[in-house]
Amino acid sequence: MTGATSTRPNGNELAGKLEHANHIAQIARLKPLGDRVLLRRVEEDDERAVKIADAYQPKSRRGEVLAMGKKAMEIEPDLSLLDIVLFGAYSAEEEEFDGEKLVLVSVHDIRLKL
Repeated sequence: MTGATSTRPNGNELAGKLEHANHIAQIARLKPLGDRVLLRRVEEDDERAVKIADAYQPKSRRGEVLAMGKKAMEIEPDLSLLDIVLFGAYSAEEEEFDGEKLVLVSVHDIRLKL
């Protein structure tokens, strides 16, 4: 076939995906306690993020749900892993794990599921 492009990933792409998968597996071992939710900050240019008007930027933060405590799951059963949420600007505790800054918030401080 002429002009056809291969959809197979090269070795570097596979290595990068494997490294990312291992990183996610390490984070998945973290278990927030009580009503806490562990989030990864989502930048505005993230393809899954929803654009919010500039007026709301300073008051809210975006995050991707990575883990939830048992109480958080009971309080907010509609919230699930990998959901994108908005959380209160002053309610987050930032922690670093394996070189990545993660955010720990109470499920009550999550304002909106996007």
